[in-house]
Amino acid sequence: MEFHYKYSGSFVYFCVAKVGTPKRVCWTFIDELETEFLKLNNPKEKAIRDLIKTKLNFYNDPNNDQITRLRNKVDDVKDVMIDNIGTF
Repeated sequence: MEFHYKYSGSFVYFCVAKVGTPKRVCWTFIDELETEFLKLNNPKEKAIRDLIKTKLNFYNDPNNDQITRLRNKVDDVKDVMIDNIGTF
């Protein structure tokens, strides 16, 4: 497990991630969580819980990471090219 945290104002935002999770994903999660939390006006526990749940669902899906999605597309193209080379 890897731990990432940010102290901002009177709050601490943190992310616990599997080893190997891209750091950019963890820090984007923390930054977006902070931004959205600060937008809440006098947040109730349920609002905070819903916000965290929404962000966790989004950031736990690797298809939402643009770099991962691009790498997967490049790998797909590479596989097609290798298959095409083998047919000549």
